[in-house]
Amino acid sequence: MTILYDPASMNHLYDELQTHGGKMKSEIDTLQSCASAFHSNLSGKNAAAGFDAKHKELSTSLEDTLQKLDDLAAQVENALQRALEADGKVGDGFAAF
Repeated sequence: MTILYDPASMNHLYDELQTHGGKMKSEIDTLQSCASAFHSNLSGKNAAAGFDAKHKELSTSLEDTLQKLDDLAAQVENALQRALEADGKVGDGFAAF
């Protein structure tokens, strides 16, 4: 069995996940700010309730997606660390020869 990995690609993937996750966090913050301003300009109980329901649905979806990106980044980082650790142990084993 051969296990192949490319540390450079894994680091790039991790960096991309972190970059896009950071951008998404910023956009979520902007959305929350704009939603508050929009909500304060609504008139009528039904309009506010309808907006609140849809905004909550969207916010939940965005937070779930962001959590998935964060989880994936952590998994990529952990996989790379385990692979590098395994490399080190294999290398140490050959050092005895």
